[in-house]
Amino acid sequence: MFYLLQGIYGLFTRWPEFGWLIGFGIGYLISTIALTVTLVAIGITTYFVVVGGTDFAQRFVAGRAIGTLGILIAGLGLLGELYQLITQLVH
Repeated sequence: MFYLLQGIYGLFTRWPEFGWLIGFGIGYLISTIALTVTLVAIGITTYFVVVGGTDFAQRFVAGRAIGTLGILIAGLGLLGELYQLITQLVH
């Protein structure tokens, strides 16, 4: 809690210096672009997992909708974990 208050206080005490603000802006811009590209890539991958998972399920587990749904949900959960890992690596 102390560090948070110290950081907020530091923002207001350094108002005349704009160099740090430009650095923060560039850092946030790069992070936003990287995470947006990652999210789009994961979205496209999710689409292909659903299409591929449906094709897989029809060939190997035909007539078992519950199993197919489980496979698709597990694939989406894996992509969510991948996104969390990438956000941790970026920040």
